[in-house]
Amino acid sequence: MCEAAERNLPDVWQGHWDRLPDYAALLTARHEAHGDTFRAAVADLPLRPEDAVLDVAVGDGFFTDLLSRRCPRGRVVAVDVDDGFLRLADDAYVDRRRAGLVAGDGYALPFGDATFDLVWCAHSLRSLPDAVAAVREWLRVLRPGGRVAVLENDRMHGVVLPWPPEAEAAFYRAECAAEGETATREPGGLHAGRRVMRILREAGAGEVCRRSYVRDVYPPVGAADRDYVAAHLTSLREAAWPHMGGEERSRFGGLVTAGDAEFLADRADLEAAFLDVVGIGRKP
Repeated sequence: MCEAAERNLPDVWQGHWDRLPDYAALLTARHEAHGDTFRAAVADLPLRPEDAVLDVAVGDGFFTDLLSRRCPRGRVVAVDVDDGFLRLADDAYVDRRRAGLVAGDGYALPFGDATFDLVWCAHSLRSLPDAVAAVREWLRVLRPGGRVAVLENDRMHGVVLPWPPEAEAAFYRAECAAEGETATREPGGLHAGRRVMRILREAGAGEVCRRSYVRDVYPPVGAADRDYVAAHLTSLREAAWPHMGGEERSRFGGLVTAGDAEFLADRADLEAAFLDVVGIGRKP
């Protein structure tokens, strides 16, 4: 994992990283940095204290914990196909007295029809090869009138940093090349944030709407925000580097290379804006 992201995380995380995907550190660094934004997003969900909620793709359990606090008289269950994430969530955020953890596939959930009042998925739609099929399965386990809510961002507009537009364009092109043709043609992928309403509609949801959450960061930037930006840039470098030419690497490489004098995360004048969207649809 990214050393910058690891530095400010609680000790309970440390025994899990070797069993998790590479993006796990970036995920948790985001939760640590943008917790207030995400708490506001969960607070805005159409939930009642007695509702039954399913959290698809539990990750580190951050959102499972928030959802269980919103529904103290209800039932919250989190599902993930990755046993490593289930163990991390169990140790990190999830209180088993308030929420359950279940191994399962988001395309074939181990629950009967009409089981939940709300299905939630955070920052995972982009990783699904068939996002529409997944959401259709989530609608299956909803009661009539229940809601599916998806938190996503858009790789091109999700993080606004103080770097030259031509550098951003170069890394974006390279990341699209790394993602393949589906990055520009299919639902989900790098552009899940801008496509979330379309995905919900195509899956069969009605009364679809979207809410946006913007967070601005100004200098001096705190440690959690600095570490998230560092993890974001490191992730971008790892994805884009094999697909960039020598001239682009020479011009822009320092911006995304930890330890380089140009590394954006270590600039004293670092500022940033972060955009997330929540798409909500109703089961007919």
